Amino acid sequence: MKNLINTYLPMSSHTDQRLKVRIEKCEDGSYTAYNTNGSFGVAVGSGETIPEARDDFRNSLTECIEVLKEEGKRIPVELEEEPIFEFDLSSLFDYFKVLKLSELGSYLGINPSLLRQYKRGSTYISDTRLKEIEAGIHRLGAELETLRLI
Repeated sequence: MKNLINTYLPMSSHTDQRLKVRIEKCEDGSYTAYNTNGSFGVAVGSGETIPEARDDFRNSLTECIEVLKEEGKRIPVELEEEPIFEFDLSSLFDYFKVLKLSELGSYLGINPSLLRQYKRGSTYISDTRLKEIEAGIHRLGAELETLRLI
């Protein structure tokens, strides 16, 4: 199983019920997005880029909602809120190109060369280290959220 990092929009009151969507890079260089939880089944999206895969996934969700409505079924709460997206390290850095490995490594206190090895998948990354990286990225996001330009 790939090590994943969660990215998300502002927290809601139903975080434990939010849909978790895994985004992974395929062997051919394309991306796939699919939910790993949910009471309605599995929706899948794919694309040549992460935004295309996310958009295709959202289209799949829209189709799921339409089918549920046509069948007179209740729309699950997890379909009413923005999902949590989970990225493997390689996909995360492919998508957020603004995150430069060397600068992020310095910010996190991790050797940039080691961070590049984690991204390539050439070095094992423990769950503890992965959570440390995730917490650091979230800390950076919180810092950015509080700044104001003058």
